[in-house]
Amino acid sequence: MMGEGAEDVLARLPYLRHRCDLDLLVFFHRHPRVLLTSERLVAVLGYDFKQIAGSLETLIAAKVVTRTQHQTTAARMYALEAIDNDNSLAPLLRTAYARAGRLAIIRALESRQVKEPDGASRSRLPQEHGEIPHGE
Repeated sequence: MMGEGAEDVLARLPYLRHRCDLDLLVFFHRHPRVLLTSERLVAVLGYDFKQIAGSLETLIAAKVVTRTQHQTTAARMYALEAIDNDNSLAPLLRTAYARAGRLAIIRALESRQVKEPDGASRSRLPQEHGEIPHGE
């Protein structure tokens, strides 16, 4: 990670707490303005609806992503807010594009979840059943 570990990069991004948060962020970085239904996001990313909804709310609350309802369909416009001004997102996204970097970030996120005393962890259902997560 260019001299700093995944934990260091994530320390500047306290709102990123789960793998789905990371995957949504990378998806929106690749597709900075996209018109999708929630069901399509679920299908594209492979997480359950509850996980996607929670991660979307996290990114929206952090003002990383905006969401507007399309006037004539159930689809919503999602837009990644300008990350050029955010010095903490750019290193994370650069690292997440490489497999080794993404795995390091995921391990750091999982260690954050273990440290959460309230049990508020949102986990991906297929992973609980032994499936290898996509993108690894």
